[in-house]
Amino acid sequence: MFVLACWILNGGSKQRFVLACLMLNGGSNQMFVIACWILNGGSKQRFVLTCWIVNGGSKQMFVLACLILNGGSNQMVVLACWILNGGSKQRFVLACLMLNGGSKQMFVLACWILNGGSKQLFVLACWILNGGSKQMFVLACLILTGGSKQMFVLACLILNGGSKQMFVLACWILNGDSKQMFVLACWILTGGSKQMFVLACWILNGGSKQMFVLACWILNGDSKQMFVLACLILNGGSK
Repeated sequence: MFVLACWILNGGSKQRFVLACLMLNGGSNQMFVIACWILNGGSKQRFVLTCWIVNGGSKQMFVLACLILNGGSNQMVVLACWILNGGSKQRFVLACLMLNGGSKQMFVLACWILNGGSKQLFVLACWILNGGSKQMFVLACLILTGGSKQMFVLACLILNGGSKQMFVLACWILNGDSKQMFVLACWILTGGSKQMFVLACWILNGGSKQMFVLACWILNGDSKQMFVLACLILNGGSK
């Protein structure tokens, strides 16, 4: 009744009403904050402070206070998330990402750090940061597969525009540098000529006398003379 009396005697002002509420509720911390809030015109700043004190002044509420007091900016949202999640590395990266406008570069960096800075993610980072070019994709594949010979060949093939020459080289290396693949390489690289096809057959068959004769025959225009010579040699030169 004393409070009510003070309120009425002071013209029933808002300030006195708050004071009345404060005293009637035992002057608690919460009521003091509410009193400050109302007495200052119910501003956003005071409301935030109210929430912070009423909730025990926790770190989370302090962040929320900063967030609201700064107009809820993107930067403050990030900072809030970072602190509220314990200041982890992941949240710090996310903070950097958002604070820099969410650029592709920052997104890549975020992925890399969030995944433990692995070699795979580093390659992906290089790839995206360089515009996702074919060259960088090949390099990514090369590194991700441990720099194997196969991937190196594939890299050369793609980086050179997928030419026939590079395809042959790829086949040759991928098949263990065999004699057969070397012949095939020579054949394709010289335009697939009849001469090279014969040479290929000859080498692929162990360089036999028969294949050498066949080679001579084809290489000299399939003449009757060469056919006879072929028969002669293939039959042991008998009469």
